[in-house]
Amino acid sequence: MTPDAARRRAVGQILLLAAGFLVLVAISTASVLLVNKARKDSGLVVHTVEVQNQISNLLLEIRRAESDARGFLLTREPELLRDHEAAVATVIPNVDRLIRSISDNPRQADNVKKLKAAVERRLDQFAKEMNFVKQSRTEDAVALVREAAAGNTTGAIRGIAGEMQTEETRLFGERTVNADRSQLLAAIVTIAGSGLVIALAGISIFLVRRSASARAEAEALLRDNNLNLESTVDERTADLRE
Repeated sequence: MTPDAARRRAVGQILLLAAGFLVLVAISTASVLLVNKARKDSGLVVHTVEVQNQISNLLLEIRRAESDARGFLLTREPELLRDHEAAVATVIPNVDRLIRSISDNPRQADNVKKLKAAVERRLDQFAKEMNFVKQSRTEDAVALVREAAAGNTTGAIRGIAGEMQTEETRLFGERTVNADRSQLLAAIVTIAGSGLVIALAGISIFLVRRSASARAEAEALLRDNNLNLESTVDERTADLRE
């Protein structure tokens, strides 16, 4: 092997190692970015499910409070009053939790403001109904129940909550697609990067073996040349002696 060829081979191996290092850096960076994005997208999917559950729990507590209020109006059972008060006590905290959860969505923020106003109206009606019942003003309590039914406050709450659920369902589908795409891209980059690393490793092994083979051939040629040189020297020495 000529010195120029050896130098070119050394430069090629250095470039190969540099390329391998750059590929590893690029793969690591892309993998970290994609994994973080996939984690963020998955977190948004979980957040959407949590919001849907909060809306459902809020509607459940309002229905519970309404059912217990009507039951107490009919039977005067203290247990129903306690259940009603327990349900009412959870409603506003649930609304506040929902407000915090959807603060990043302007459309839902507008909906939850309307929802809170309707919920507060219904809770005010509940409070008046319970006061009338406690004061044995049954007719007034019944009239208020009829007024609430005519005003359809509970229906308004369900309608607004339904719009919010529809929006969250849309977001769930969109965010699920984004999360799946991010995970797929992360997997593709990881697999492609692993393949490139394996390919570079194979090329490196091939070059090292070829370099070792060329070195062995050069050493063998050098030994042969040395032997030929020694034979030539011996022959000339013998000629000079004669």
